[in-house]
Amino acid sequence: AAAVSTVINDGAANTYPVITFRNTSTTPQRLYQLLNTRTGDGIWFNLSVLPDERVTLDLRNNQKTLTSDYRGNLLGAVMPGSNLTTWKLTPGTNTISVFAASESVETSFVWRNRAWSSDPRL
Repeated sequence: AAAVSTVINDGAANTYPVITFRNTSTTPQRLYQLLNTRTGDGIWFNLSVLPDERVTLDLRNNQKTLTSDYRGNLLGAVMPGSNLTTWKLTPGTNTISVFAASESVETSFVWRNRAWSSDPRL
């Protein structure tokens, strides 16, 4: 079963996070999917994460990369039909599902809060 957790975007606008997957076990672990159930957007992978490897998915605008600290560019491991360009965190509570072969695949999110404003002081 997939691990499900909430991620709260306390900003006023959609945000495109940087997501890191890390395998804490001593054997390779398969990563299958990343799903935001609030938006319905999913990213599917054909990827085995090596022991102690960090794989970073950068979804910031115009960057969309998947890189490994061991193997470099892994963007080819993103399956066709994935919502790579539209996957985002919307303002408020987002329910995120990560499906991997083992609970030893840790997932973390980092983003910068932003808001649109006509006030130049913001």
